[in-house]
Amino acid sequence: MDYKISLALIAWPSANLFCDASVQECGDGTYVSRNPLNDCKYDECSGEPEPVFCTQEAKICDDGSAVGRDSTRGCAFELCPEEVFPWISYHQDEIEKALGSIAGFASVSIVEAHENDDITLRVVLSSSDRIESLLDTLKEEFANFIGVRPSRVVVSHFAADGAKKRQSAWLVTLSVDEYSAATLVSYSVLTFFMVVGWMWI
Repeated sequence: MDYKISLALIAWPSANLFCDASVQECGDGTYVSRNPLNDCKYDECSGEPEPVFCTQEAKICDDGSAVGRDSTRGCAFELCPEEVFPWISYHQDEIEKALGSIAGFASVSIVEAHENDDITLRVVLSSSDRIESLLDTLKEEFANFIGVRPSRVVVSHFAADGAKKRQSAWLVTLSVDEYSAATLVSYSVLTFFMVVGWMWI
């Protein structure tokens, strides 16, 4: 009778199973730690920020409208309409710097900001792009920076700043919380059903 003997070899990791507790910050603001199974090298940054979920609360504003929490801003409430102008006035330099860094713009400066939430910007283009192609980007970046949904910001007017034929400087007026026709229709329908509901009671 022949017997075969099999041996199993177990390989232990050559690395120390304990690493120091240091962490490394990733570009998106998250942190990674050292991995003991990878010779205590830092784990790879994922590049994808973790999704943020906010509670479904509403803040009632002075004018009776409501705003919700914004997951892109640490679940802070959006600005109420009456808070927009003071916030813009206080953060004017930061707004101009952030908007001026958008691709296609050489500089952006706030010319006027009115308490009725109309903001006039002087925009100087850095490329030969047409202003029309950059207005949506400007509107969205402005809305994101001041902490409101882009649907609350409307480009109400733009015109060349000067009389040159090929213009690179423009005056752009943005309106915050200007009601669109769709918003007015939805408010009208809602009001109708509220009145019918009160009459039914």
